[in-house]
Amino acid sequence: GTNSRVDITVPNTGELVIRAAALGDSHGEYVLVASTTREFSLVTPIRRDSVTTGEIDDDAEYDEDDSISYRFYTFRAQAGETIEIVMMSDDIDAHLALGRLSGSSFEEIDSDDDGFGDTNSRIRFTADKTGEYAIRAGSLGGAYGMFRLHVGRPGAVRRR
Repeated sequence: GTNSRVDITVPNTGELVIRAAALGDSHGEYVLVASTTREFSLVTPIRRDSVTTGEIDDDAEYDEDDSISYRFYTFRAQAGETIEIVMMSDDIDAHLALGRLSGSSFEEIDSDDDGFGDTNSRIRFTADKTGEYAIRAGSLGGAYGMFRLHVGRPGAVRRR
């Protein structure tokens, strides 16, 4: 084809110059489009020490590299606080990732697959600083289904 696309991350401030040219001796009209990358479309704040029910469906994000459909949830933690995140499902192979959202990127801190028995996942961590953390609650293989997510004190959720 004759179309081109470039995805780049630019500094927060400053000038960006884009030069467009044809290869060789070609001439003709073209359209140049510059846009910002969307931030994550659906991020849900989660209530601590309660069970949240979620669903991986057509509206979920999808990571082609890892073959994971997922949803993002956020919560706040205090520096030094130990938190346990548990994801359980009878429908999907649950996969958890913990990190921070920064614009359109997810900076992973830890992840787990099947660490809570069967196809359920668990992450225990101690917050290194006070602030907002993100959970990527996903389904390995991209399968659709319901799940339950708990964020709170370690040991609050028991295996079935």
